[in-house]
Amino acid sequence: MEFITRRYQATVHGSATANDTWLEVLMFVSLIAITQPIALLGSNALCNWLMPAQHNAWANLPWWAMAGLLLIGDDLTQYLWHRASHTPLLWPLHRAHHSAAYMSVRITYRNNFFYYLMMPGLWIGGVAVYLVSARSTRRTW
Repeated sequence: MEFITRRYQATVHGSATANDTWLEVLMFVSLIAITQPIALLGSNALCNWLMPAQHNAWANLPWWAMAGLLLIGDDLTQYLWHRASHTPLLWPLHRAHHSAAYMSVRITYRNNFFYYLMMPGLWIGGVAVYLVSARSTRRTW
């Protein structure tokens, strides 16, 4: 919507520096290429170790129940995590998110690497995948 309403061009082009762009691109890439795989693979390994019998336990839930669990496990924890990030304990990891001279969708990924690594929603998402995914015993070519 920022592009359609031309708000992006009005706010970012006059305020963002080359350093802002590099920071946001690098943090986005590190989130996708490093942090998310660590959280998803790490939570899968922890689930295999701590609760192997629960693998695929939620696979037969109806879609609306899974959607509800996703809203609680991801959306609610994301909101609570962001609120907690404004406390003195987590603020050093989160302040970069609020340091931009502009307000745009670009600042979504403007956070410290460790802020993302500790984000509960990523780890809960990995547990959810473990609980709803079936382990295939046959190969399909």
